[in-house]
Amino acid sequence: MTDRGGRPVISVVVPGVIVAVVFAVTLSTDHPVSGIDVAVLATRCAHSTDGAACRPVPYQGLIQVRKPRSNEVVTGHRPGPSGRMRLSLPPGPYVLFPRSSGPNGSTGSGRPVRVRVKEDRYTPVTVLYRLHVAGSPARLR
Repeated sequence: MTDRGGRPVISVVVPGVIVAVVFAVTLSTDHPVSGIDVAVLATRCAHSTDGAACRPVPYQGLIQVRKPRSNEVVTGHRPGPSGRMRLSLPPGPYVLFPRSSGPNGSTGSGRPVRVRVKEDRYTPVTVLYRLHVAGSPARLR
């Protein structure tokens, strides 16, 4: 079979069919469209009233994401210099655990943060570290 120009019709139809199949497979594949938008911040504030020391700044602390009941580690990531990262996760409950080591050997501590990821949405979450400063308590209040 040829078109009016004498070219085989199959050379036009086959690429079109391939594009349609690839498009259909892409649509049927389960893409995660849910997760968390994490802001990781740190403060050096211990018992100081110095506003500059207490102002949170972006921090590249390691965050572990775990399932709350089994405590199974789902993933662990460290944000970039902006202190922000986006993690794709299936809907459900999670606990974010700030790990103690940061960039350049800095250490800090933070409390676990509970979050529930909803379907078709990225949930904003902030994790706050308190950086350990010589002579200051290492725990958060």
